[in-house]
Amino acid sequence: MIEGNKPLTSLVSQIEKPCRIQFSPAFLAFAGISIFKFCQKVRWSSSKQWQKEEGKTMKRIETLEQFEAAISGSQPTVIKFYTTWCPDCVRLNMFIDEIIREYGQYDWLEIDRDQFPELGEKYQVLGIPSLLVFRNGEKIAHLHSANAKTPEDVRAFLQSLPA
Repeated sequence: MIEGNKPLTSLVSQIEKPCRIQFSPAFLAFAGISIFKFCQKVRWSSSKQWQKEEGKTMKRIETLEQFEAAISGSQPTVIKFYTTWCPDCVRLNMFIDEIIREYGQYDWLEIDRDQFPELGEKYQVLGIPSLLVFRNGEKIAHLHSANAKTPEDVRAFLQSLPA
């Protein structure tokens, strides 16, 4: 029986059958790799988040009010509709920053279509990623996902826009 108010060393000595947790070498190897990969992922995502914030190349729309304000200006605004699970969206992200720097005359924003399905429906965003261009609250152009696979596709679309 363990009595209270005793130093820890005397309490430990009173335990009749100390429990010992044993792990197999295979489990330890798996756990070590999993922890290592998790740490790498956290380090990578936090560094990417920092780079994205630092560069400020494409702002994320979080509310309907932000969306309405973004499209209502006289400055042409390109809005990328994306989702977090879309492989083509990841591919587009690999080259879009360079294009944003080339076409700085546009405001560039992004919106997660899964968070705003009503906007996807309203503006006929059937595939992702899609680039929509707005001016004065009107959609003036739409690059559908099938045609947004390469930097050349996106540049050709932007060059075709009215001045």
